[in-house]
Amino acid sequence: MAVNLRDMVREQTEATDAARATASHTAMQGYFLERLNRLSKKSILLSRYLVPTDRRMRLLNHAVLATYDDCRALEVAAEARAIIEEARRNAPAPLR
Repeated sequence: MAVNLRDMVREQTEATDAARATASHTAMQGYFLERLNRLSKKSILLSRYLVPTDRRMRLLNHAVLATYDDCRALEVAAEARAIIEEARRNAPAPLR
């Protein structure tokens, strides 16, 4: 039986991100921070395969922006910016 360490690390990271997002926030703030985390990671990953003008990419970017605006309205803008920056730092290398 083969163990996929990459999946194990990813699951641990996601669990840590979820715990950090909800540790000191209300349920609503935690929900939008976790949504922003998931959408920003998905956006960066799919940007490797889709051109920016693709309707799916535009829709995903719109969802990230709307969720970021919700985070700002809930007064967790600093955490939201940190999530987006962390997703950019951990982005996979672009395809050639």
